[in-house]
Amino acid sequence: MEPILFWSLSGLVVLFAFLVVTARNPVHSAVFLVGTLFFMAGLYILLDAEFLVGVQVIVYVGGITVLYLFVISLIVLRRIPLESPVTRQWPAAIIAGAAVLVEVVFFLLEGGEFFERFAGQKLPYGTGRAEDIGLALFGPYVLPFEIATLLLLVAVVGAVLMSRKPEKEESLES
Repeated sequence: MEPILFWSLSGLVVLFAFLVVTARNPVHSAVFLVGTLFFMAGLYILLDAEFLVGVQVIVYVGGITVLYLFVISLIVLRRIPLESPVTRQWPAAIIAGAAVLVEVVFFLLEGGEFFERFAGQKLPYGTGRAEDIGLALFGPYVLPFEIATLLLLVAVVGAVLMSRKPEKEESLES
């Protein structure tokens, strides 16, 4: 039963991710992103990573996607004249696609032997359960966690300052 769920969820993740990229309407793309993130949460459930499921649903589906929709609604979407579909990015895209294809073929052919080396090994400290992750974050990794928090705070303040409109100087002549 678990392999059927895994392959079903994986197929839905790939399908919805493809729809995110190919949707012409940005709102539809954001809705497909919600589906992609929910199906990823389903994969985390199969891995017994309940903390990641909660973070995925609350932070990404609940917060980030709403933020995307908010930004989409604020940006004036102008119709850009259609450009040629062949741009300078195609060679890089073909190389990246070929690299992914090579990786997929490798893991389909040699994946069993590759992952058998790690079978039976204990998961590293702080994986899976919320308690373990909390102990890791506020134990040996408290300094990097606080530095990341500070960087995110600076990024939010910078984004707010950059989005402000310049104040018009009002003349004091009345």
